[in-house]
Order: sequence, then C-alpha cells, then structure tokens
Amino acid sequence: MTYYIYQRSAYGFVKQLGFAFDKSQAIEKAKHYATNLYGDFAIEVHANGVKSEKVFDSKLWFNI
Repeated sequence: MTYYIYQRSAYGFVKQLGFAFDKSQAIEKAKHYATNLYGDFAIEVHANGVKSEKVFDSKLWFNI
C-alpha cells in the first residue's frame, strides 16, 4: 500500500510532499515535515490518496 504525505493549508489547498510504502515510515516523514515547516497548515498521511483513510494528522499530534 502507498501512503501519501500532504500539506493542507488553512484555506483547504493541498500539496503533496512525498510518499512511502510503509505506514510507520510515512508517519515519521510527516512528523519531520511538521516539525521543520512553519505556517498555518496540517501535515496529513493518507493511504492511497487524498480522499482516502487518514492515518496521521499533525494538528492532532501536536495536541497530544
């Protein structure tokens, strides 16, 4: 399965930042992006595309 890493802005715009074939590797990459990029956006990991199952959201991760 392919996991895609997206940056979603506060206005709803989505930009693909990368992908991985392993869920844990994709989440680690997403955490790296979330800690190194600044602005009002969320970093998300989806399985098989932007409209599919969300497996990571940086907005929820920072609130833990």
